[in-house]
Amino acid sequence: ISVLVAEDNEMNLKLILVLLGKLGCKADAVVNGKEAVDKIRKNSTKYHLCLMDVQMPVMGGLEASQMIRQEISKDLPIIALTAAVMEEDRHKAKLAGMNDFLAKPINIHRLKEILFKYGKR
Repeated sequence: ISVLVAEDNEMNLKLILVLLGKLGCKADAVVNGKEAVDKIRKNSTKYHLCLMDVQMPVMGGLEASQMIRQEISKDLPIIALTAAVMEEDRHKAKLAGMNDFLAKPINIHRLKEILFKYGKR
């Protein structure tokens, strides 16, 4: 499974990349939503899914997800990475075009579920 990870926190990013590697995934990393949009625009069929932090500098995950949905792909699964897991946060993510939620700190069993559910395209 090929995954794009958009995460601005260096420690979180390292952890996610290690977990994805242990699960046999290939992963590319970017540190903000603008970079995620640019990477997906250039490689729209390369990724099986995108793990997108919600709060990042330059462009946040919600805005990036909206751009991806409107301009690039309606089908690419976008999974919100966030510590904010209230119902209102989930609603905002859905409105932005995100498919699901992965709470921080990352639980490897939940990550496996996400990869299994959305990693097939």
